[in-house]
Amino acid sequence: MPKRSRKDTDPAAKELFKGTGIVVVVKEKSPVQAATWRRRLGEALQGVFTASEVYESMAVDEKTTHVVCAVEWEEALAEHIDTLIGSRTVAVVAGEWLYQAIGRHAFPVESDHRWKSSPNRRKREGAATARFSDDDDDDDEEEVVVFAKYACMRATTVEGNVNSRITGYLCELGSWWEFGILDADEEGPYRARVAILCKIVSLLKVWPVELTPQTWSTERRKLAKQYHVDERSTSKNGGWLVLLDALVAGKEPTRPDTVEKWSADPRRRAVRGMRLLKCGIGREEARRLEDRGVSGGEDLVARRDDPDLDVPENVQRALRLALVGPSARPMDETETLAFVGALLAAAAAASLKAEIVGSYRRGKIGGHDLDILLAPQCDPSVDTDRVPPQREIRDAHFDDFFATLALSSPLGVQEELRGIGHGKVKHSKRDDRLIVRHVVFRSLAVPGAFRHVDVVLAPPSIWAHALLGWSGSRNFQRSIREFTSHCHDHNWRDTKGIEIKGKRGWNLDANGERTFPAVEGRALDLRRREHWHWSQAGLFIVSGSTTSKDRPILHLYEEDNAHFQKEADIFHFFGLDYRAPRERCA
Repeated sequence: MPKRSRKDTDPAAKELFKGTGIVVVVKEKSPVQAATWRRRLGEALQGVFTASEVYESMAVDEKTTHVVCAVEWEEALAEHIDTLIGSRTVAVVAGEWLYQAIGRHAFPVESDHRWKSSPNRRKREGAATARFSDDDDDDDEEEVVVFAKYACMRATTVEGNVNSRITGYLCELGSWWEFGILDADEEGPYRARVAILCKIVSLLKVWPVELTPQTWSTERRKLAKQYHVDERSTSKNGGWLVLLDALVAGKEPTRPDTVEKWSADPRRRAVRGMRLLKCGIGREEARRLEDRGVSGGEDLVARRDDPDLDVPENVQRALRLALVGPSARPMDETETLAFVGALLAAAAAASLKAEIVGSYRRGKIGGHDLDILLAPQCDPSVDTDRVPPQREIRDAHFDDFFATLALSSPLGVQEELRGIGHGKVKHSKRDDRLIVRHVVFRSLAVPGAFRHVDVVLAPPSIWAHALLGWSGSRNFQRSIREFTSHCHDHNWRDTKGIEIKGKRGWNLDANGERTFPAVEGRALDLRRREHWHWSQAGLFIVSGSTTSKDRPILHLYEEDNAHFQKEADIFHFFGLDYRAPRERCA
């Protein structure tokens, strides 16, 4: 068989670039990528640099004719490249210019491919307004409000959701996409779809107009102007809008991965049922159990002791207390308030600061579980040179709380469910800040039922962060992390006119430990691609990708989180309007 020709070794492509000098700026560089560019451009390639290397080692000389930026536009980076070019005649173009030149064997018009900030992105920042042409009304322009990009910038209440039917279906669809996947090659695509779907659900929950067949024509055009609705489409005309077309009209969606189609697959139904138990069963384990005849979650609970299934011991223990049978019946208001009173009374008797968090704090009564956040009133282990607190001191606080609860409360037998879980700062050794114990109690109202309680112990220094994170909702919490990571990125400009700078804190060494003494807070160094990183464990300045598995986050600076006495301090630090817990139901 003759060897197939490769475009990146096409002699005509190399001939085109003779006499030019090209510098390429990429997001990430690898030896394979550098070799690929060398084959494509030949001697015309003067170098390949990452955005951070531009500041350190990139040079522009008399032979340079083009700087190709295959990265998103950043103001600081653009200004530095202009400084390097000086008075020379060098074209700064986007990566698409080079791709078209290679593919077409001709140089595209440089002015059509200038590297610059996207005008659409500039128009749609924050709660700005946008205009679109209405083809049905003689091209009259109509002003459309573009909602804030992140859910943490919007007040979302349960009562304000006039599209609960549609958002309920989308939440169920997201559950199938998250827990009903079978193959490893579905992991990546559906994880991305779930992430975008969560953002769309958050948007629809604050949409002020009920989406009906009568209003859909107008509202559809407005939705098309919003963030995320058109992203990650499965069709050229917008997969999300096509999905909403069917839901508004009350028709079955045509997608091959809808609730109706996936729930009709017995294999997916069984895998989802087992994973929804949240008893430590992953995708591969669920598939193995399904191969041995398990038809779903309730069937697995009933057969948990079957030796033929070979269920791990820790999973067996969790299955005994799974939310099936009587335990699946939610708590009523009376039972919920009884649990709340008993938990808070035990915390007060043990001299612990306490707050009921989770959905209860957002105004929802009932459900199957409760979350309580605890902190020592005065913890000698939380100081400037001992973080995290010693395990012995933490365990002593837990022991006092549970002993008091057992002696003075009306709650039934308590049992730890899945051991101790750690709230971790990603890619750091400082992983003992938040300690979670999953405990179950016998129901006060339903015979044979168990109620789950997550008991979280936090140091006083990060009380505000832990309170904000554990209050939810999950989408609201996720949006805060995204916002804090991007709020200083010059591509977003979500904090116009605000220079966010830490108050004081500590630089961190390579092991993630504080270096002393305490230093004055500082702003971000965009040349090192730094950004803020927030979680329930506190606030940091970090360098590196928040998603890449190959390039871990490097913590460079830790804010003195004790300065944040209440949740509002965190909102105001980033220029956000404070949202009360009832307004965080994104």
